[in-house]
Amino acid sequence: MSLWEKLYQYATKPRRALENYRKLKQQVFELQRQSEMQSSRIQNLEAQSSQMHAQFLQMQAQLAHECEDKRNLWNELRDWESRQRWVGLPGSFEDDGILNRARYLEEEDCREDGDMDRFYLHLSNVLRGSEDAIRSGNELFLPYVLDAAGQHGEHPFLDFGCGRGEFLDLLQEHGVRAIGVDMNRESAQLAIDHGHEVVIADALDYLESRPDGEFSGLSMIMVSEHIPFPQFFEAVFLFARKIVSGGPLLINTINTYCYHRMGHFQMDPSHVNFIPAETYKLLMEMAGFQRIKILWSQPVASRTCVQDVHTEYENVTIIGYNETKGK
Repeated sequence: MSLWEKLYQYATKPRRALENYRKLKQQVFELQRQSEMQSSRIQNLEAQSSQMHAQFLQMQAQLAHECEDKRNLWNELRDWESRQRWVGLPGSFEDDGILNRARYLEEEDCREDGDMDRFYLHLSNVLRGSEDAIRSGNELFLPYVLDAAGQHGEHPFLDFGCGRGEFLDLLQEHGVRAIGVDMNRESAQLAIDHGHEVVIADALDYLESRPDGEFSGLSMIMVSEHIPFPQFFEAVFLFARKIVSGGPLLINTINTYCYHRMGHFQMDPSHVNFIPAETYKLLMEMAGFQRIKILWSQPVASRTCVQDVHTEYENVTIIGYNETKGK
């Protein structure tokens, strides 16, 4: 190597070092940028992983809860089945099965041939329970009747389809003047024997014959499901004419949302009208009733896994106040 070549290398060496430094610096910056991008990706993946883990824990807890609900429902059904020797009987009716009913019928001496009224009286005794149990359940309606009696005491209260007179007993104890009407002579006679004013007749025919605005209010307790809907439709408008303005109409019936009740409905061959509370409410609104409320009553023996609370009550009551004019 000549002297000039050595001098050239010596003169250009700093410039090459500077170029190498810039290249290295650029590479370092690029590595830092890639590192930051990877770090951001890792953070996003960690966040997604945490979110997925939280969702997994939530689903695991929900699955465990649903499994527990299903186990509880299964145990409930097994317990209910073990208490029923005759398929379809209400869980509140505790006995030894169908043989006990045979003994009951013998003790009551109800073996007359062709007596439909007596058959339905005993069917009511079997399905609905004791008079004391029914009267206890009817206490739910008492405040509404007492309020009507306080405002319209000169008008009697009508128990439409009074049956054995359990609600009339309750009203009598609280000093409410009440009249019952029922077409079943056997049931009505029991109410008459208790000292109540009861008319043995078709309730709709009787009500049609009475003056408009005669009654302070009207109750139908486990009656509407026995009336075909076209006839019941007209009856609600009839109620609006016969109840004094401001008086209440109370319709207590089977809760169509309750699976316990679904199986019992066909046990009474006179059941023909099985509609939900909202339909009653709409019909009452059309007939001029206002301030309508829906009360759910008689909870089932144990809760189910179904989240709708309405399924956990066997009965429902629709209460509205007559606001038609001219009464």
